[in-house]
Amino acid sequence: MTSRFVERAYDDKVVAIWSSGAAGDENPLYLRQHHNAREAKATFDKNPTAPAKEVLDSAVAELNEWVDSMGRVMAEESSCA
Repeated sequence: MTSRFVERAYDDKVVAIWSSGAAGDENPLYLRQHHNAREAKATFDKNPTAPAKEVLDSAVAELNEWVDSMGRVMAEESSCA
C-alpha cells in the first residue's frame, strides 16, 4: 500500500519500494484485528463449519483493511507530494 500510494502521488512515473527494515515491526502482534483473525482461524481449524468460515473471512478482511490503512499512513508520512 505504501509503495502504491507514493507511485500514484507521482502519476505512476516512479517505482517505489517500501521496506520497514530493522526499524519497524509489521507484525501487528498485539492488535485486536490480529488477535481476532488468529482466534477465528483456530476456531475454524477445530470446527470447519460455514458459520466459522464466515467469522474467519470477516476477521481476515478486517485485518487486511487495517494493513492497508497502516500502509497509507506510512505513505503519507514518507511522501513528498
